[in-house]
Amino acid sequence: MAYFGALLCTSACYFSIWMAGTIALAKAHPQEPVLYGITTALAVLYPLSVFGSLYFVGLNQKKSDKWFLGLPLLFVIFTLILSLDVSEKLFVLLLVLAAPASALFILSMPEEQRGSAKKYVTVAKVVSIYAVISGFIYFMDTFSLIDLPRDLVNNMLLIYAALGLPSIGICLVLLARQTKKGRFFSY
Repeated sequence: MAYFGALLCTSACYFSIWMAGTIALAKAHPQEPVLYGITTALAVLYPLSVFGSLYFVGLNQKKSDKWFLGLPLLFVIFTLILSLDVSEKLFVLLLVLAAPASALFILSMPEEQRGSAKKYVTVAKVVSIYAVISGFIYFMDTFSLIDLPRDLVNNMLLIYAALGLPSIGICLVLLARQTKKGRFFSY
């Protein structure tokens, strides 16, 4: 049951764009509802995910020889919280790194359960490829003389944040559901 809670909490940050959109649509704040929605989502969901991933890594130290593969996601989520006020470029870089770190996170499971989690790793890898392409285009547009349509760059990142990251979050929820049913980590 501990793995269920850890995985469920970790998945929370992947749905932050949906929560931010919902808050913005509800116009909970009269001035700049989108900024208010994003800030609220980050303040609520990301600390929950830091706790979940930290707890998952702690549990895996006892059960997995690859527990350390869960650390990059913990660092990415924690740094995302801190980077919001620092720089847009750092925030985008960390957002792009979230998908590959998620694949590593899922691979950090104990060896006897890695086979059952391969489909979730595959989803994270596909999303990672799209994230890297989107990130490359974003930084190519930012640091080069090539002038790409700004809408293209923004839309690629928005698609990644609105569809790619939540699909990884859904994979973590399904993985948590498997742990609750006793398919994984039975003691």
